[in-house]
Amino acid sequence: MKLLPTLCVCLATWACSGAAMAGIPQLNYSCPGNLDIHADEGGPVYINGKQAALKKFSDSYYEAASGSVTVSLTSSPDGSTQLSYTGANGSNGICQPQQAGQGDALVGGVADPGGVSGFRFECPNDLTVTGHADSVQINGKAAQVKTFNENYMEARSGSNVISISRNADQSMAASYTGAGGANGVCSGG
Repeated sequence: MKLLPTLCVCLATWACSGAAMAGIPQLNYSCPGNLDIHADEGGPVYINGKQAALKKFSDSYYEAASGSVTVSLTSSPDGSTQLSYTGANGSNGICQPQQAGQGDALVGGVADPGGVSGFRFECPNDLTVTGHADSVQINGKAAQVKTFNENYMEARSGSNVISISRNADQSMAASYTGAGGANGVCSGG
């Protein structure tokens, strides 16, 4: 009979460990800063090959942490998954599926998703980000744009950095980092 209490403690520890959760889809993503994120359906999540601590906030939002890196996983009602990360010293960005197609090239530093020559995002901290065929603006002011590849760029204005990416389905996503490490996910596209 001593085995039963020990078994119950082991099962409770395993169930609360966060090692695997039903809402985690299969993941194979790359993030700026040479981060690779992998998971089989249900978890666990690995960041650069190391198992991450997983925390569930809701059925559609999880965070996986390993060392100084936290990866935010958001599931949309359409079944798509978005990943972003925050690292040391406030570094952050949007992660891309490793099997993502090449998509359309960035034109003038701004992605042209499916023939639409622009985008608009509303970000926390009252930031509006717009992009057209030849410029990106943050709150109406021209931003400095650094293009990393055909699917990812960053726009800077003052202390604000907006990470803009194109997903495998050609939709656009953005997140921001501001003064003091403030950050968040932008809406729109």
